[in-house]
Amino acid sequence: MKNTEKTTEISDSFKNLRPYFKDNLCRNVFNEELNDSKSDSEAKDVWIAYSKSWGRVFDSLVNDIRPKIMTSGAGDSLGSDVSLDCLLALMATVSGLKQQKDWAVKLYDSSGRPFSEGSLDGTITNLGAYDQCLSIDSDTTMTEPFVGQYCVVKYQLALPPKPKKLTLRTKLFNFTGTPVEGTFLEEFSLSSHAFYERYGRTGICIPSACSTHDFHSFLKRFISESHMNMTINDCHTRVLPELNPLQLTIVVIFAVVLSLMILATSVDLIIAYTNDKNYIPFISFE
Repeated sequence: MKNTEKTTEISDSFKNLRPYFKDNLCRNVFNEELNDSKSDSEAKDVWIAYSKSWGRVFDSLVNDIRPKIMTSGAGDSLGSDVSLDCLLALMATVSGLKQQKDWAVKLYDSSGRPFSEGSLDGTITNLGAYDQCLSIDSDTTMTEPFVGQYCVVKYQLALPPKPKKLTLRTKLFNFTGTPVEGTFLEEFSLSSHAFYERYGRTGICIPSACSTHDFHSFLKRFISESHMNMTINDCHTRVLPELNPLQLTIVVIFAVVLSLMILATSVDLIIAYTNDKNYIPFISFE
């Protein structure tokens, strides 16, 4: 009974606090925000500070990516597997990130991440920003200008042989006594059953100068230490692909056949209409 009375008192106290929060606390917060506006020069200095902070972030990213573009673990050049146009476009993108160029940052921002929000709850799909990727136009002078190309990468993690009896509660790994114990990877492994039935999918935005083969070669070297199986398909740009001679011939043949069908149908309808118009019914009287 005492607990009930105490709970009622606490509830009444919170009810009494609501007008205070509504009339005083919220008003003070909004007033502080409104009164915290800066002068033009002060606001400009803040944005310059933002730029410097982002510069340090992109410098760290570039320092990690650039060696992997130029070399692999064995020391051989990536250019042996990737076309020169693609290699130059990748280097231009890295340079653009370092200079905080909008198109380069959009290229990075349009890409999904294999392990992003919800990964520990079993989410294995992050498709990125398709429209933003296709809207990209580079203004680099290092190579021919290129546009954004959106590709879907399917990946699958290394798993043990599939158990004969598999449920959502089946524990695939025993990490007791290993460095993985107690880490987020142990938590992630509890929902890794999904990879037995389907692939994870990630949307990646790359320069249009890179072919699917180029991207696959680069990606294979970039993630060689992760031991993930990856496939690439469904690459798109906003530029319509040019037809090769065989495709053009097929299109012309279909167009001619379709034209003949339309012409023959039209002639047949005209003849039928003319015959109906000239027909005079014969009436006889007995």
